[in-house]
Amino acid sequence: MTTQKATQAPGSLDPSFGEEGNAFYFPPVTVPTLRLLSTSRLRTDGKIFSAGYYHNRGDLVLVRFLSNGRLDDSFGEGGVKVVSVVSGYRIVRCVLELASDDSAFISCSFGDIGAQTIFVCKVLPNGELDASFGSRGIVFLDFSPGGDVADELAIQADGKILLSVSSYEKLLVRLDTRGDFDPGFGSGGIARAKQVQNPSLIVLPDGRLLVAGSDNSTGSGTGVICFVRYLNNGAIDPDFGEDGTITIDLKNTQYAYVLSAVQQRDGKIVAVGAVIVEEKGYFTLVTRININGSLDSTFNNGVPILTGPPYYSRGEGVAIQPDNKILVGSYTGGAFHLMRYLSSGALDLTFGVQGKVMNKLTGGMDKADTIALQADGKIVQLGRVELDPDRGTGVGIARYFG
Repeated sequence: MTTQKATQAPGSLDPSFGEEGNAFYFPPVTVPTLRLLSTSRLRTDGKIFSAGYYHNRGDLVLVRFLSNGRLDDSFGEGGVKVVSVVSGYRIVRCVLELASDDSAFISCSFGDIGAQTIFVCKVLPNGELDASFGSRGIVFLDFSPGGDVADELAIQADGKILLSVSSYEKLLVRLDTRGDFDPGFGSGGIARAKQVQNPSLIVLPDGRLLVAGSDNSTGSGTGVICFVRYLNNGAIDPDFGEDGTITIDLKNTQYAYVLSAVQQRDGKIVAVGAVIVEEKGYFTLVTRININGSLDSTFNNGVPILTGPPYYSRGEGVAIQPDNKILVGSYTGGAFHLMRYLSSGALDLTFGVQGKVMNKLTGGMDKADTIALQADGKIVQLGRVELDPDRGTGVGIARYFG
């Protein structure tokens, strides 16, 4: 009994998942140094779905894992399916979100730098493109001859798709469930957006949209994070901050980035990312704001938390547990890094070692980017890993006891 409790300590790896708690997929060894740049999500049935692309190719690579971390042999060939979407071009970025029915919406930018175009595709739970979406499951978007990049994607409760796009200016785009521009949003489905770098999209329960990101263009020499709120029709929400915008200066930092954000049940927003401190390097950033955009004084006394060196540290994922504890995932020192905070902002010392877990999955560079919670309370951390130069970059997943 004592041994079982010890092995299931909060933050310890779940040995029933993959290989002693870690699962992987790497490109075939017949293709040396091939890099699979991917992102992954946890499905409602416990399976894990990854979407990505081979570096310098136009193939979309879909990978599905069973809930035990093994590749799902019922999907594609041995759990892997390659879809040729833009043959002759190279995909340069890929973002993924799952709908409530486990259909996947994938948005990618492809083409030469400075001349990229965007495609959005809908993949059914069985891995087939949904022919009812766009043209045979794919929608192509081209806003500017200077190139378009899909920054982020979110799915509304009604199934409509929101995209944040960097083009000749920042844009918000909404597609309906068929893949057509939604005329009820902005002008013909396109709304001009404020300049926010590395935007994260949060669809609020009332249908409004919150964009969390950063603005390092102020010239102040200080890192600045920002939050912009939009109405359901794409217009700026005048009741939020100043002209719909809240900016927060992070003193004693040079640059700041919000890379992920999530809304708590009470409406507050937890944002994570990174800051650069002169002569010290990168720190993981964790902060919480109230519904009105002000810093939450009940979280670390309203002071953003910085966790960092001696290792390079960059916060990439965040999730809220049912008990309101906050999970923050980062890649730190080339490893998956996981921290758990109490609602007050203090580290949860019952988790891992003094509130932190460091997990080196491979001998190369491991980069975690997403956290998901299973119904049984277990924690899934997803990202990219590098086994060795001959195997390239692949999918890495870890599961921990909560």
